[in-house]
This record gives sequence, C-alpha cells and structure tokens, in this order.
Amino acid sequence: MTRLDDTLKVALEGGDPRPFFSELERVSGMPGPRPNLVLLKSIGATIARGGTDGRELIDVMIAEKRQALFQTGVYAVAHLAAQKGLKGNAFDALHDLADDSVKERRDAVADALADAVAAVGDDAARLLVRFTDGFLHAHVALEALTQERSLARLSSADEIVARFSEAFDLADTATRSADRSQGLRILREGMPAQIARAVPRFGELVSFVEERTTRERPETREVVAKTISALRRVIGESRADRLRAQLAASDKPLRDAARVVHGTRKRSRGRI
Repeated sequence: MTRLDDTLKVALEGGDPRPFFSELERVSGMPGPRPNLVLLKSIGATIARGGTDGRELIDVMIAEKRQALFQTGVYAVAHLAAQKGLKGNAFDALHDLADDSVKERRDAVADALADAVAAVGDDAARLLVRFTDGFLHAHVALEALTQERSLARLSSADEIVARFSEAFDLADTATRSADRSQGLRILREGMPAQIARAVPRFGELVSFVEERTTRERPETREVVAKTISALRRVIGESRADRLRAQLAASDKPLRDAARVVHGTRKRSRGRI
C-alpha cells in the first residue's frame, strides 16, 4: 500500500487529514499542465464511499483553497450525486459550488458534473434546470452538458435545447446593471463554443440559433454572431452565411439614417 493509501485510510478513520492532504498535493500534478485527474477522481470516489467520516472529509476538502484538495472533494461530491440520480444534498452542493468566481474552481465543478451526467444519462439534462436561474450556474451546467461524454449519454435534444433556451433568455433579459457582472459576461462568452460543441450530436441547435437571429438586444446579437462564427467549421460556410444574412436582415436601421452625413470628421473648436 502506498503512502497516499495509508494516509487516506487514516483520514477516513477520523485521524489527522493533513498527511493525506500533503501527499495528495504531491502526486496531483497541480499546479501544472498535466494534472492527474484520473487519480483525483479515483480518490474522490473512495472518499465518497467512506461513510460518515468520508462526508466529513469532503466538507473539509471543498472548503480548501488549495486546488488539488478542492477538486478531489468536488469529485467526491459528484460521485455521491450520481449515486442518488442527481438528487439530494450532494446535488445541492454541486449547485452551490458552481457559483464560484475562480475559473479553476468552476472548471472543476463542470468536469465533475459532466461525470455525473455521463453516469446518470437523460434525467441529468432535465434536472439541470435548477442551474439555469443564475449566470455562473448556467455556464457550468452548459459546460458539463456539452462535454463529449455527456452528449454521448443523451438520447434526445429536447432537454439540452431547453437548458440553452433558459440560459439564453437569462442573458437576454438581464438588467442593464447586470451587464457589468462577471457571471453574465462569462455566460455570454461561453455559449458560442458550447453550442458549437453540441451541434454535431444535436443538429437541432442550429434551428435554435436561427430562431434567435431576430433578438434585438445588442449584447444578445453579438452572442448570436459569435455563435454563427463558431459554427462555420461544423455546419459549413454556406449554411453559416445564411444564418449571418438572417441576422443582418433583422438589424434595426439607424434612427434618421437619411440625416447621417458620411465622410466627415469631428472638428474641435480650438487647440487644447
């Protein structure tokens, strides 16, 4: 048995978790370009099976600032959530953890949630409606749903299209004051790539984009434009051009456009 196993066993028996934490950080590959996610997920599953002591250890780990400890704890939470069919306290915890301002921590939640979606299947896409009432929550849910392993487990486009619709409307109807928020910016920035990832599996999302080319809000139209650009490699140039033409056709003309004088410059009244 390795030192990691030895120290984990002690931690799961209610002993001092610090030696386990130290060893886990050492072998995690974090920070670095090649984190050992397979190991972290395996350890997370072991902790999830650890009964009451395991749950107490999870609580400590997801409160940690150190990424390797936090991420392993999140994998443990996701393992518990999958066992319950994405219901119960573990699923509630994943929901709460998604609303994190730190990208690396959100990414960990999205990755763990994708594992849970892949384990649960179609019901997961329906249950993630809980996530689409908040900007960061919605972003994390869409990240999870559009991972290859998640998409492969979904048999119908209905629920994933519904989640995109909810997230899109959430961004489109946001208050002007919310435009300055980190969460809304991240949600808008993420959707084009997320839709592009999902379209090869669920082509129905192309119609979803087409139906939104008539939205009026400038920020929303920018999301649609970026989505069309992201789809070019997936649906081909000609189809993307048709979508772009539909978007352009719905653009509002300039107010009093006839009075606009082109080719002039602003002239100052004098030197500063």
